[in-house]
Amino acid sequence: MSDLRIFWHVLVRDPSLVFGLLLCRVPTIVWWYMCRMLGERGFKAYWWGAHVEEYVRTRAKYGWSAWPLYVMWLSLVFGISLLVIGVSKL
Repeated sequence: MSDLRIFWHVLVRDPSLVFGLLLCRVPTIVWWYMCRMLGERGFKAYWWGAHVEEYVRTRAKYGWSAWPLYVMWLSLVFGISLLVIGVSKL
């Protein structure tokens, strides 16, 4: 059985597992976006929380939107929830 065929079987049987995995990737993309925005302003940090805290503090100063913060946390919460539901159905 090919890998693509196995993937489709898993997707049809339990789509919450696949969507949970995809939603867990979104915070990484949003974090990269925030790092890029802060990096353009000269901010450097070596742990994940520092970027989020600094973005919260400086976003109003530069007129940045709050949507990355909302998307990051909502996708993380829903992604982990779907992932747990999907794994429990296996």
